[in-house]
Amino acid sequence: MESTLLKGFSPVVKSTSIINEMVMLAFFAGRFAAKESISKSLKTGIGKFSFTDIEILNDNAGAPVVYLCGELREDIQVSISHSQTHAMAVSMIVR
Repeated sequence: MESTLLKGFSPVVKSTSIINEMVMLAFFAGRFAAKESISKSLKTGIGKFSFTDIEILNDNAGAPVVYLCGELREDIQVSISHSQTHAMAVSMIVR
């Protein structure tokens, strides 16, 4: 049975190999914060787009990149930060 925490993430993100459970929780909390931030930057909130419609992967340099409904959105920039106990993300639409 899939945990509630993982339901908002795509199979690609779920398959990311993470060894330490605390690191995994911080990783997913950061991704969740990024999805919330992106939905607010788009001025839709979660509703028009679901959590699974917004996917944050990493480019070759490790920087987060945003896919919306499977399409790369180079106009959406996101920064994610987390510690063992907190996660935050900031996003913006570049026009």
